[in-house]
Amino acid sequence: MEKKIIKIFIAVLVMSSLAFAFDTYPGIVVSTNNVEALPGAPFILNVTLSNGGEVDAFDVRLSLTTGTNTILPATQSTAYFNRIYSGRSSTTGFIILTNESISPGIYSITFNVAYRDSDGKNYSTTTTTGIKILNNIQGNVGNLYNFDVVVQDATATSTTLAVVNTGKNTSYATILKIPNQENFVVTGTSSSIIGNLGAGDYTLASFQITPIGFSNISSARSFQGGSRNISAMNFSSANGRNLTVEISFTDSNGIRNIVEKQIPLQISSGTTQILRTSQTTSSGSGSGLTYIIIGVVGILAIVAIFKLRKRIRLKK
Repeated sequence: MEKKIIKIFIAVLVMSSLAFAFDTYPGIVVSTNNVEALPGAPFILNVTLSNGGEVDAFDVRLSLTTGTNTILPATQSTAYFNRIYSGRSSTTGFIILTNESISPGIYSITFNVAYRDSDGKNYSTTTTTGIKILNNIQGNVGNLYNFDVVVQDATATSTTLAVVNTGKNTSYATILKIPNQENFVVTGTSSSIIGNLGAGDYTLASFQITPIGFSNISSARSFQGGSRNISAMNFSSANGRNLTVEISFTDSNGIRNIVEKQIPLQISSGTTQILRTSQTTSSGSGSGLTYIIIGVVGILAIVAIFKLRKRIRLKK
């Protein structure tokens, strides 16, 4: 009798161990798309829930938190899924807003997922992802503030740029500046105060821009006649280069922003005389040659006079 009881007890233990070994459960994994956002610009964050478990997950509830007031969901911060099958995934999207005053950097968004299996057992998991906020100078400031810059005219003496506010808001205390750069140099002022520029408005600003590293530079000096000419520089070498410009402005929140643009600049080909001076010379090979010519002419004149006088005497 005792042996029979022992066998039954052993059988129960083995069955319990096998049941524990083959226990199945759902397993939800959270993943998101890579996002690089700009201050003041909304973006869409896609979140995918994948069930890598052996059984289906039921009543799946997803919620997100940011931990800061500078990044917030535009509407709802939760999503609900009735069922996610084993080996399947489901995706939802959240519209996220960023404050215009947010500093560039990496910001964390935390996702909490709660769900259950078919037996009513509850599970939960937490995942954190990073959102990269760019500096305004790395692009435009969303669709609220944006600019286009085009070249209206470019000659050897003056370059006129047109600045257009293609954003939705007015930019205040706007300044157009040409910063120090490799390919071009500005003579005189390098910035122009534009002031307030409404959405859709444009204005013009002129600068004296010169390419750096001219081609076909030559000098030709002539000392005959006492003049010296230095040939002009050919501006065609600047064609195809990009000019960097910066537009700084204050937004509606009083935040100062900078937008950087690259524009191709082609300066009209041609030459311009940059130096012409007069110079007199009192010595040198030019003066010696002149004296020799005068001496030869003088000798020939004297010989001609003597021959003429001799002919007159013979006639007499």
